[in-house]
Amino acid sequence: MNQLLVLSNTFETYSLHHKDHKSWLEFGEHVETTLEHWYGRAVDIEALHEIAITVAKNYHDQSINYDTADRIMNCLWPIFLAKTTDLPPPFWDIFQAFDAGEFHRNADKSDDPVKEYTDPMITQIIARMPE
Repeated sequence: MNQLLVLSNTFETYSLHHKDHKSWLEFGEHVETTLEHWYGRAVDIEALHEIAITVAKNYHDQSINYDTADRIMNCLWPIFLAKTTDLPPPFWDIFQAFDAGEFHRNADKSDDPVKEYTDPMITQIIARMPE
């Protein structure tokens, strides 16, 4: 999990300085290379599912906060898109759950998208997972 926290911090730093599409593709390649080094294997769809599940479980048991989990999933997104045109669960479901917490629905921002959308979605995803 410590490696995923490093990934989260890397994303936060990178996102402050790079906004264009090409930079994000390069970032995805950098993250993929880093993950391959950490895990000692190629990052395939199965590996991305495993990492996403780890993120969801750690968020659900409050080992990491929303911002950290969301940054990690955003780091994984360009890698996922480079590997498949399908959007299979559980990665896609977990990504959507954290993405749902990024945006307020009320113009006055009186809503709490993490509590209203992300938390229930993650709870449902975790409940569907085999033990």
